[in-house]
Amino acid sequence: AVETMGTIAVEQGYYVDDAGNPALPNYRDSADCLLVGDREPGELWNFHVLSGRGNTSAIWAAQRIPANHVTVVANSFTIGKMNLSDTDNFKYSPGITDLAEEKGWWRREGADSHEHFDFFRTYGYTPKATGIEI
Repeated sequence: AVETMGTIAVEQGYYVDDAGNPALPNYRDSADCLLVGDREPGELWNFHVLSGRGNTSAIWAAQRIPANHVTVVANSFTIGKMNLSDTDNFKYSPGITDLAEEKGWWRREGADSHEHFDFFRTYGYTPKATGIEI
């Protein structure tokens, strides 16, 4: 199911209605997090999708939730480090790192491995501290 959803998003493009001007995508606000249950073969996947370059495509990632595990998906990306060669547990859009490299959000040379990509650190929103003490 996640591969079908991802393929459609890449082919049709993805953006949410309240993310601002579609011609100038606000990548941080044009995204969604979903849990996808697939009865056959009995899998649960964490699926994240955001607008692709210029709202003409999409970037997506999915992580299998192992049996007998619990996950929480709030209104934020939760997929962290992905092993891009582990296709049993991670699925993702073609060129998942391309926009990140183009925008300077991620560098292949700076990664701990050419197979590892941190989806949250690259595409997730981390608010800056505002001086409010917690």
